[in-house]
This record gives sequence, structure tokens and C-alpha cells, in this order.
Amino acid sequence: MLNRKLRLGLLGTNCYILGDEESRHGLIIDPAAISNSIPETVTEYHLDVKYIV
Repeated sequence: MLNRKLRLGLLGTNCYILGDEESRHGLIIDPAAISNSIPETVTEYHLDVKYIV
């Protein structure tokens, strides 16, 4: 299980990126702010994002 917590935006809201190491399927939780960190992390982990919650 891959797990990364990002603090985004002026309020520092928490965004979580989770992924399965075998299937490379990913999930993004609470992407409340626009940030380059999200696509960079998805690329770093080679994830295929299936859900955004």
C-alpha cells in the first residue's frame, strides 16, 4: 500500500494519495486545492488513478 499525505492550499488542507503496489491503481482523497504536487506524486508512484473522493 502506497500512502502519501500532501498539505495543499493556503489553509493547508490534507490531501491523501493511496495506491496499490501490485495493480498500481490509485485513489485521491480531498484534492481541495490545485497543486502540482498531486500529478507529480501520481507520476512518481506510477499510479493509474481510479477514484477521486
